[in-house]
Amino acid sequence: MSFFKNKYVITLLAVIVIAAVVAVLSRLGNNAVSNVVNAVITPVQSLLAKAAVPIDNIVRDWRDLQQYKDENTELKRDNAALKRENRSVEEYKKENDRLRRLLGIQERLEGCKTVAAEIIGYEPNNWFDTMVIDKGTNEGIAVSDVVISADGVVGRISEVGLNWSRISTIINADHAVGVRITRTGDIGVLEGDNQLARENRCKLDYIVQNASILEGDILETSGEGGIYPPGLIVGKVSALHMDSTGRIREAVVEPAVDLNSLHEVLVMTEWTVTEERPVETPRPSETPGMDENAD
Repeated sequence: MSFFKNKYVITLLAVIVIAAVVAVLSRLGNNAVSNVVNAVITPVQSLLAKAAVPIDNIVRDWRDLQQYKDENTELKRDNAALKRENRSVEEYKKENDRLRRLLGIQERLEGCKTVAAEIIGYEPNNWFDTMVIDKGTNEGIAVSDVVISADGVVGRISEVGLNWSRISTIINADHAVGVRITRTGDIGVLEGDNQLARENRCKLDYIVQNASILEGDILETSGEGGIYPPGLIVGKVSALHMDSTGRIREAVVEPAVDLNSLHEVLVMTEWTVTEERPVETPRPSETPGMDENAD
């Protein structure tokens, strides 16, 4: 390392000396001494001039590189800004679509009073069996109020504060609701299950004897028990488990509502039954991903 440092110092001193000699000779004019010195120095000057060319190129290339880096950074910053803007536009579109669908179902719930609310929290277990919304008693919400979305039943209110409420969703192990198979009219009870909740599923239990159940069957609330009004879409049968005798032991149900991507809900604070099915969420043909089996 010291060798290179000394080399650079000697070269620098040589350049300075040569420059000084050239300056002195330029003042002496043309004489024998200057001719001899010029004869010696001229090749050295030529070498130094040639050496200066690549150095100048390196400096210029370095400046160009810095400029390219600055331009690249600016382009990346502009690209990131455009991506954020595009995401914002897409998010606004999705939100508008969700709110439009929610407004549509709200207008169809004749004879019902509802409160629109936003999901603001979940339980730390990473399941979607419990959610928190941003409305409470200040808006007339009470424990056991039914919660729905544009796709169907979400659950019911299990706890309420002034400006917040906790929802026990239909996959919660403490949750149960009377349901009817739309294809046959057979009655059963939909219950949450801790194991199935990990997959955002629940189960159909207490099925009437000799009930006809098929995978893909659509379930709706039966109105039994008085908590839920009849006719609300709950989900569809996604799997059937049989016992050793071939009878249905358990039917696994996929909720109509995608709990993973739920943002807004409607809380039904008041509802009345004037006909057999006065309150209805969209039928299976209107609900994405839910196709009803033919008889």
